[in-house]
Amino acid sequence: MNENMIHLLREWRGPTSNPMVHQLWKQIPPHLCWSIWKERNNRIFRDKEATLENVFTCFLKLILENLSMAIVKKPPNPPSNWNWEIARWWNLPRSFAHIDNSKRLRRQNTFWSPPNPGSFRLNFDGVAKHGLAAGGGVIRNHSGALFAAYTRNLSGHSSNQVEALALVWGVRFTLSMGIRVMDIKGDSKLIVDVVKGRNKLN
Repeated sequence: MNENMIHLLREWRGPTSNPMVHQLWKQIPPHLCWSIWKERNNRIFRDKEATLENVFTCFLKLILENLSMAIVKKPPNPPSNWNWEIARWWNLPRSFAHIDNSKRLRRQNTFWSPPNPGSFRLNFDGVAKHGLAAGGGVIRNHSGALFAAYTRNLSGHSSNQVEALALVWGVRFTLSMGIRVMDIKGDSKLIVDVVKGRNKLN
């Protein structure tokens, strides 16, 4: 990366008097880089070229979506003229700089946790959309090192069916390698309940 760009990102301060405007200012560089990178990939790999206006519209939409999820308290003082001017630059309503969404639910980060020493963990997952489907999983030891991974492409299956198949493949795969002590994790509540006998998969 160009040194001038690195310096620009490090020194990107912006206004701090208004919490929402400050959040907007902070999100400009990463979202701008992402929008340019996405457009670059579309042009190279998909032979699709968007106008500068469309790229900017998608960039602004992405920023506003993320701002709607930010935890920001209503400022104690009315927004300054500078804050109003910034909102106007980005074609935002005057109420933007005075939004209070501090009471919205915070997102919870999920982290991978290791299994007990001497055992392995199987994480499985599956997805289906528009007639296409795929499932797979990864197997790690207690230190987090990757032991094995698997994946398969499918068609004509629902998401629940693919999740179930991904689990079955993973269990068979680990047993074939002689692994007997294993912890299994998945993000499908239905499949977890089926395995525990709390539900049935039709």
